[in-house]
Amino acid sequence: MKFRREDKFLADYARLSEQERELFRRAVRQMNDAYEQRGNLALPHWPAHLRIRDVEGTSHAFEMT
Repeated sequence: MKFRREDKFLADYARLSEQERELFRRAVRQMNDAYEQRGNLALPHWPAHLRIRDVEGTSHAFEMT
C-alpha cells in the first residue's frame, strides 16, 4: 500500500510516547496484512478493531482513528 506522510502527521507522531508509537506501528502492520490478503477484491476488508474508514470524497484513501 502506498502512503504519504504529511507534516501534521509527522508532528503528531513526534509527540507520541514510545509505547504509543509501538501501538501505531502494530496497527499499521495489521492494516498492511489485511490489505495484502484482500485477494481480487477492489477494496480490502479491514479488521473492525483498526477503525479504518474511507476518506470522504475519495475512492482509495483511508483514515484510521
